[in-house]
Amino acid sequence: MMPPPKAKPGEVAPNPDEGMLQAIREGSLLERKNKPGIACAHLFTGSGDAATEVLLFFPRGVDPITVAEKVVTLESRFALFHLSVKFSLKEMLYKGELAL
Repeated sequence: MMPPPKAKPGEVAPNPDEGMLQAIREGSLLERKNKPGIACAHLFTGSGDAATEVLLFFPRGVDPITVAEKVVTLESRFALFHLSVKFSLKEMLYKGELAL
């Protein structure tokens, strides 16, 4: 991500990454074995020193992720990029429950 340009006092600087952020949100999916994927519901960007960071949020829905699924994969496609990261659900337990 590109840091946003500095705005003049009283103005809001346009986000040069708006198109890229939209593509990331639309191209991101949590995949589970033998179940439909979960599409990204919201995307938030950081500000200040964290302006180049992006947080993806996925809904829990009627068929939430469970520990029994063991692994979920984040697939994100945008522009020429393809990001694929596997997450072990065993590592996401807090006090015996999933902390997603």
